[in-house]
Amino acid sequence: MRRTYISPEFDYKPVYGSLTMEETSVFFGSKMIKIEDSVDILNENLIYNQLNTGEQIDESSELNLPQIIYDSTLNKKFNHKISLDLDQTDFQKENSAKWEVRIELRDILTNHLFAIFKNTRTFEGLKNDMVLSGGVDSSIYDYIIKNVLSRYSYTKMDLFLEYIDLCNDDTLQYAVVYDYNIEKAEKKFEKFSQEVSPDGKFLDISFNQEKPAYAFSFRYYFNLYFEKL
Repeated sequence: MRRTYISPEFDYKPVYGSLTMEETSVFFGSKMIKIEDSVDILNENLIYNQLNTGEQIDESSELNLPQIIYDSTLNKKFNHKISLDLDQTDFQKENSAKWEVRIELRDILTNHLFAIFKNTRTFEGLKNDMVLSGGVDSSIYDYIIKNVLSRYSYTKMDLFLEYIDLCNDDTLQYAVVYDYNIEKAEKKFEKFSQEVSPDGKFLDISFNQEKPAYAFSFRYYFNLYFEKL
């Protein structure tokens, strides 16, 4: 047998390029996923098929398995918190009550991009044994965090508000309701302040009720908009 005289530390072996999900720039150009110029997170569902392992290999065979449904409304619901401003007086609380909302921008956008990639089968053919984490889904999230999130910037939010008369409804005082059904032009609410955290993870908004809190609660909903940098 012919000897190569190559020491083991210089014995190169081929590995899957997907073992690292972070794209690096080189002089002659780099591969990078094509992304949309804007991402609007509205009231919509994205449906996709996959194997029970999370892999997308052969769509025709995956059609026999239960579909995965991503609900953007639930994504927003589970990634925000609304509460009364603790610094207001009892009089303010009973009348033009001030509300604060913290929205987890980065988590909402990450989940939405993941569903888009699954829906469009962007990573079709990628198998669990081809990624360092051992799971396609976790690697797709890793790819989004390392390569895609920084290419988008939050631009605006649409807030919708509908007041509930406590005399005609069983809703308790201050028991506000997240409800996508009120998304109508006439329900759009403009009088709120907003601030994005320096790291871009959170959007904090605040607003006051225009109808007294001792007599009215409200339903609310919101949409988020992002643009490619």
